[in-house]
Amino acid sequence: MDRRMRFWDVALIVMVCMSVTVTKSNGARPLNNQLQEGTGVKWAFLVAGSRGYGNYRHQADVCHAYQVLKSGGLKDENIIVMMYDDIADSIENPIPGAIINQPDGPDVFQGVPLDYTGLDANINNFYAVLRGYKSGLIGGSGKVLNSKPEDTVFIYIASHGNKGIIGLPDDNLIYADQFLERLKINYKKMVIYIESCNAGSMFEGLLRDDLNIYATTSSNSDENSHAFYCPGGIMPPPPTYTVCLGDLYSISWLEFSDFYDRANKTLHDQYDVVSRSINSIHTYYMSHVMPYGNMTMNEDLLETYLGRAKPARANDNYHFNRTTTHEHSNKRFNTTTRLVSQQDAHLLYLNLKVIYIESCNAGSMFEGLLRDDLNIYATTSSNSDENSHAFYCPGGIMPPPPYYNVCLGDLYSISWLEFSDFYDRANKTLHDQYDVTWFRTLFTGEEYMSHVMPYGNMTMNEDLLETYLGRAKPARANDNYHFNRTTTHEHSNKRFNTTTRLVSQQDAHLLYLNLKLEKAPDDSMDKSKAQIELDDEISHRKHDDQSVYLIWKLLFGEDTPSTMMANLRSVGQPLVDDWDCLRMLKNTYEHHCGVLSHYGLKYMQAFANMCNDGISKKQMIAAASQACHVKNDVP
Repeated sequence: MDRRMRFWDVALIVMVCMSVTVTKSNGARPLNNQLQEGTGVKWAFLVAGSRGYGNYRHQADVCHAYQVLKSGGLKDENIIVMMYDDIADSIENPIPGAIINQPDGPDVFQGVPLDYTGLDANINNFYAVLRGYKSGLIGGSGKVLNSKPEDTVFIYIASHGNKGIIGLPDDNLIYADQFLERLKINYKKMVIYIESCNAGSMFEGLLRDDLNIYATTSSNSDENSHAFYCPGGIMPPPPTYTVCLGDLYSISWLEFSDFYDRANKTLHDQYDVVSRSINSIHTYYMSHVMPYGNMTMNEDLLETYLGRAKPARANDNYHFNRTTTHEHSNKRFNTTTRLVSQQDAHLLYLNLKVIYIESCNAGSMFEGLLRDDLNIYATTSSNSDENSHAFYCPGGIMPPPPYYNVCLGDLYSISWLEFSDFYDRANKTLHDQYDVTWFRTLFTGEEYMSHVMPYGNMTMNEDLLETYLGRAKPARANDNYHFNRTTTHEHSNKRFNTTTRLVSQQDAHLLYLNLKLEKAPDDSMDKSKAQIELDDEISHRKHDDQSVYLIWKLLFGEDTPSTMMANLRSVGQPLVDDWDCLRMLKNTYEHHCGVLSHYGLKYMQAFANMCNDGISKKQMIAAASQACHVKNDVP
């Protein structure tokens, strides 16, 4: 009988402050057509595109990426690192000589090859390394991507960015068209991860799907990306830190790579968990992890690019140790979020084939009792020693409408239910659902955390979800749980009025400067200096806002500024058709009005709209000259 027909017609779901899902199967997922690890060399190019202690997170992300690759067996001679290297020994660093990427996490700076640092971390050396042009280097270690046709290449960039651009430490910009043009090097397959605001604009409408290049980005073309492990936010760093320790997309893929067996997980597995985990943070301004390029490559094993390493589950620095009290691990989850503990629930159907239980101490229903040689597979909302948690509660994460005085669901339950709504059950397994539910529950960041637990016959976790829950069209086309992609997201944002706090990359520097000012002793030189830095940053932002706004009005008229920052192109189109025009307008603006701040780079969208509307250099000069009487009227 066809595997897809081997399920009971009825799935019994019982909810009494818990949930149990039941049915039967002996099915198994067909093996993926996965790329086997070949004989080629694994190459990697890791780039932190900023400088300054306030941008701590970018270098921390890159150092962590090095540790992931090193643990996977890549050799230092094949890992090239470009970072300014002004963080570890900064006078502001609470642990001199060390960099951490998680609260109370390990030092990820140890052993990192400092190939291109300081003034050597520049755009000339970036492209020389990328193209394998050793003769084009000026300074640095001399290492380049000397890959051969049988080799794989992994490129990871963490930086500030905006529409069609990514920043480098020397303040030069990587433009999307030039970046992709310079990827014409020797390789068998290439994977690219980019962490920046508007990162999707580096590939959208530009990266063809018939090349052996697969990319994911921290955001689509119209969104900010977000810093993470920030003071005052979800899972804050120790109080001695005034900076964010990482970026949300980056720490998600990095911790996935630490935690899971890369010999058994694919690029798509990682993408699924990372994108779903980021959505589960439920911030008001959400970003979407985006895939681009050759989608057939997403079935390649992670070890093909990141190497093979023993997963960290047995000695996990990034998640809870399973103990009675969790005293050590709970320190990492002192947040401003709020989940509500449950106290009343019990199990109704122990003898059924697939069982999901939502209750406090749910693991005690199976631990030491459920044999692994039966056709029974179970997952629970908590282990034997923990509460489970209600969700969508008044005063908590994603509260219900104000006229409700109850919690609308339970965390484990809404996680597996929304997964079942969102994904194609004909292509997802019980294990896929468990992975995402486990990770989502962990990343909610509650002080008293519970662990989703599996029990019973683990071979059944490769059964397709449709075997038990039936087949349904996934909700991706009409998604109630995530943002619709629009310019403003006005409708969808109403669902994300939360008490959690993520920090956009644009605002992470302001957070740092404010905390620096707060922590400086009153009436000290440090206090005065911090106040000047903060005032200068705010002044520069105001100058960028006012100047670009005035230029737009001069070019298009008084009634048009509402369209200045709108993405007026269809999904799948590149930011601009004439990239030389984009560079020209940006350079013309800076010649007359001063260099754009990192914040001001958001106006690349306005410059792109000018190009697409046919604005010439002569018109831009005239408008910029009138708008900016004094070029250096900014700090």
